[in-house]
Amino acid sequence: MKKIALSVFVVVVTSLCSGQWLERQVAIGDTFGGIDIDPEEGQINVNPVSGSIYVQSDPIQVFTPVTMEKLRGPGASGLIVFCPPSGKGYVLGDSAVVIDAMADTVTGAAALPFAPHACAYSPTSNRLYVGSMDDESLLILSYLA
Repeated sequence: MKKIALSVFVVVVTSLCSGQWLERQVAIGDTFGGIDIDPEEGQINVNPVSGSIYVQSDPIQVFTPVTMEKLRGPGASGLIVFCPPSGKGYVLGDSAVVIDAMADTVTGAAALPFAPHACAYSPTSNRLYVGSMDDESLLILSYLA
């Protein structure tokens, strides 16, 4: 009887020790029905300055992974790109929304001559390149307030 009880105890302990455990659960949605992410264009970007997570949705959702707290987003939707040397981030949609990358707050906005389709940041030249799908235009931003 003792051998059976001991073997049952060993089986229970080993099954508990070898299981996978959920370390942390991060709720991305909000009380108004969650996030609407476009499966073709939706992205998750990490702000390299503050470490916050930007979910490209409509509108963009921002949260901090350390405290799992949802932060106030920029109130816009579009492409997200960060330029660490300048300490800025940009949401490129109908306009360019400028984000202070350290505080994750909006500092301004500027009009764009076209709707952006693609963007890339060059760390060597500290420039932001924005391309259009409608024509063959390329916008080069070296400084945007």
